[in-house]
Amino acid sequence: MELPDFLEFEPFNTLRERMGTDKLGYFEVFDPGRHLTGEERAALRTDGVRVTRSQLMILGDHTLSYKNSRVGLVVDQKLHLTRCRDIADMTEGVVISSDIAWQALCAQTGQTIPVCADCLHQLRYEGLELEKERKQHHNRKVIAEFTLARYFEIHPDYPLYEQTHVRHPF
Repeated sequence: MELPDFLEFEPFNTLRERMGTDKLGYFEVFDPGRHLTGEERAALRTDGVRVTRSQLMILGDHTLSYKNSRVGLVVDQKLHLTRCRDIADMTEGVVISSDIAWQALCAQTGQTIPVCADCLHQLRYEGLELEKERKQHHNRKVIAEFTLARYFEIHPDYPLYEQTHVRHPF
């Protein structure tokens, strides 16, 4: 059996013309409202991206996401990783996904931006539990040694696949 030459198959050529492409091959749907652009990915790793509350989502593991990327959020001079009580009423902030961006924000403000201990507690990040008095030394060490690079090793930042990550509005 011989397959037809699909380059000469008029229904496909008509469809390709309606799609506005003359290229052949695999196409992936890209929606800049749901997927990070190249510029946004670069900004997340260098300076951060200003966002409003409505642009953020909460993933099933309680971490924050912006479009199809897990992020950290700087609000009121603190880095947040979850929707903790400190940012429950926030309206805007800066999302980041690298230590470079975190340090750039510190340089812009002229002060160190600490990670939110409540967020780390909510995630039980590296065994941190704020309520246990006997773990205070461990907790201080985890907070002092926190890096976004290590955090994203545990919770990969990009890409997030919708079918594997439940999302809830912020």
